[in-house]
Amino acid sequence: MTESNQEQELPDSDHDHEVPTSDHHSEIVEDAGEQQDVLDLDALKQTLTMSEELLRLEKENTLRALAELENFKRRKEQEKQDFLKFANEKLVLELLPVIDGFDLAVAHSTQAEGDSDQNSRTLLEGIKMIRKQIDTFLDKINVSKIDTVNQEFDPNLHQAVAQETREGVAAQTVLKEMQSGYRLHDRVIRPAMVVVSA
Repeated sequence: MTESNQEQELPDSDHDHEVPTSDHHSEIVEDAGEQQDVLDLDALKQTLTMSEELLRLEKENTLRALAELENFKRRKEQEKQDFLKFANEKLVLELLPVIDGFDLAVAHSTQAEGDSDQNSRTLLEGIKMIRKQIDTFLDKINVSKIDTVNQEFDPNLHQAVAQETREGVAAQTVLKEMQSGYRLHDRVIRPAMVVVSA
C-alpha cells in the first residue's frame, strides 16, 4: 500500500466515539468553580466568626489587664503616700523621751519658780522656749498630742497605769496624765499613760 492509501483508510472505530466539545467542557469547569466558590464562602464565614470571637476575647482580656494595672497603680500610689506620711515615725519615737525630759524640767522649774533667783527664772524661760520650738516642729510634721485629762478612757488612745476613786467623776474618766501620748497624722504612735477613775 502506498502512503496515500494508508492515510485514507483510517479505521471507522475512532469516529464512533463522540469527542466532547469545548462548550461542554466549560460547563463542567463552571459547575466545579461554583461549588468551590460556595465552599470558599463557607470557610470564609467560619473564619470570620472565629476571628470575631478571638477579637472579642482579646478585647476582654485587654480591658481586664488595663483594670488590673490601674488597681495596681492605685495601690502602689497609696502605699507610697502611706510610706511618706509615716516615714518620720521612728524619728518621732526617738524624740519623744527628749520631750518628756523637757516636760519634767519645766514641771520641776515651775515648782521652784517662787524662788527669787534670777538664774532659775532664766533657765525656766529657756526651757519653755525650746519646748515651744519642739511643738512647732511636731506640728509641721503632723504630730499631735493626745488629749487625756477629763476625757473618757479610750484603750486605742490611752494606757491605764492606775485607777483612783474620785467623787463626782464618772467611771472610766482620765484623771491624770503620767506620760503624754502622740499621734502621727491619724495613727497613734504612743498611747498616753493615764490614771483612770474607778
